[in-house]
Amino acid sequence: MKKAILYSIIGASALALGASAGVIYKRVISPASENIVGFNPELCKPNAEELFEKVKKAGSPKAATQQLEPFEIVNYSFEKYKQCEHSVSFCKGLADTTVQQYIRSGQIRSGNTFFEEQISKSSMVGVAKRMIQEGLEGDTKLYNETGGGDVVVDENNAYSKYKSDPQVLTPKEYKEAWGRNLPDMAIYLIAKSTIEDQKLENDGDGYKVTLKLQPTKGAYNYRYQMKTISEMSDFPTFSLLDLTYWLDADLNIVKMNERSTFVAKIMGISPTVNNNLDYYYFPGKEWKIPELSEKFDYDSLIKEVK
Repeated sequence: MKKAILYSIIGASALALGASAGVIYKRVISPASENIVGFNPELCKPNAEELFEKVKKAGSPKAATQQLEPFEIVNYSFEKYKQCEHSVSFCKGLADTTVQQYIRSGQIRSGNTFFEEQISKSSMVGVAKRMIQEGLEGDTKLYNETGGGDVVVDENNAYSKYKSDPQVLTPKEYKEAWGRNLPDMAIYLIAKSTIEDQKLENDGDGYKVTLKLQPTKGAYNYRYQMKTISEMSDFPTFSLLDLTYWLDADLNIVKMNERSTFVAKIMGISPTVNNNLDYYYFPGKEWKIPELSEKFDYDSLIKEVK
């Protein structure tokens, strides 16, 4: 029973990056039981071409901040990040419920190869997953940890041993299970219809954007991911989804914080989970994709942002 709760926590921790964190894809994903009348998540996808054109017409990133809404600035920044041929990001945070689950995750794009890792560790369980996809439309290979005892998380490091035989998911299977594919990189729905409140502030030489999302709409795809991970009896119910972004003067994404609260629904238990996760982004940075037996170098990246 306690392990089920922990897997709910693990589901909550899956990055804005949206990587997987502990499931075997063997069952049919059930349809959503929580429908939102008049809401279509597909209409929430940012139009990168339109955003780039708006910034171009504004004449400069600074001028664009006076013309675009804060949520549009965030979407522009992330679409810009996604188009980098090389990039790396990592997450360091905590999911808190009956126990504390320490979270680490990493994401690399190297040309048309996409890599993600999710590691979660508490006093009771350890889970680690690695995913890799070759090409924008390629299948995703999902590697599972060899055992909870092989998962380690400390202040600046996180690592695990992985089984050598991956599960292979088609793009359709992966998206149905997790709510998005690896090249999408993020799972939140940020659009006019999902925003409850938004604020843009100057922050040193850059900007700070605070978004308060309507929890059910903003986490619409996120729910699929967590339901799959935890094999929940129904979708988790969000009551809070607040995102804060830090951008540089050219509107490149530097950092993001997620604070979220949701109730998991599994095995007759409904624990409340609180997330506090920090993500750090390095657009244009070349980073080696580790071999299955190699560690993701969290320590070096953490030192860069201190």
